[in-house]
Amino acid sequence: MQLRVVVMSSSGFLRIEPHTLHKYNILRKYLKVCEIFDKHYSNFVYVDTHGGSGKVSLGDKWVEGSPLIAGNWSPSFPCHIVEIDPATYGCLCQSTSSCANVNVYHGDCNGLIDSILSKIEKWKKFVLCFVDPSSLVYRGSDGTECDQLHANTVRKIAQFPRSELLLNFPLESILRCAGDYLANPTEPRAIASGQRVITLMGSTTWQEITLSESQSQRNRRAFLEIYMSELLDKYPYKGAFLVRSEERNLPIYYLVYATNNKVAAKIMRSIMKKEGNFALHYDMIKGKPQTLDEVYPLERFIFES
Repeated sequence: MQLRVVVMSSSGFLRIEPHTLHKYNILRKYLKVCEIFDKHYSNFVYVDTHGGSGKVSLGDKWVEGSPLIAGNWSPSFPCHIVEIDPATYGCLCQSTSSCANVNVYHGDCNGLIDSILSKIEKWKKFVLCFVDPSSLVYRGSDGTECDQLHANTVRKIAQFPRSELLLNFPLESILRCAGDYLANPTEPRAIASGQRVITLMGSTTWQEITLSESQSQRNRRAFLEIYMSELLDKYPYKGAFLVRSEERNLPIYYLVYATNNKVAAKIMRSIMKKEGNFALHYDMIKGKPQTLDEVYPLERFIFES
């Protein structure tokens, strides 16, 4: 079994697919709101744990990746951007060279997160952490291999005062590795796949999901529910937006949001709802239209088509 890995051009600049624009749209719209608050309080900090190349290619055109979306949005935003791949890091430095507010770091975000958070004043700063692994594993051209995201990294962010998370939950990769383990729990290859999932999820609870359930479209959400309940339990307000491939409409990942702030949760819920054009319907049993809080409660609003 092959794990999905980062796709890079030979020059180090990343290529994206059309579905990635949903993620960028949501991030851009939320940062616009953050800018409004920052003008009053000057207390916003942005952290990007898997920054990529800054500028990315979409077909035959170039678009802004998350570091440039954040770095160019407001010069007052201090931005801390991490990238592990040497070639891609070079492209990140080149792309963000004109952004004086952007600090770039070369290395594994799981090893750098303590240092980055230590630079931010606790309780005085509002921290948005964009955690965007492309898969479960990173494999470099030099033979380097490591897990892209550790559960402990997310726990450290969640424990940091006034933090928020916008996180890529790599559903496709999780289902592939978990399915391999659940189908072949004694084979060395499958055991290694299962360990990848444990590293991301932070527990073995997901192993209680049966193989038939993990392969069922209806129950794929069970992995997300476990992650929200166990790893994001410190955040009272959580939501997610399911991103699907444009060509085959297959689920790729959930874009997960978590916050301690009720107003912020309402803002993100509205952004996600509009991004997916999700509609509320008439409740025939109650004899009235559905309300947003009934269908998508702030404690766990999950948008899936």
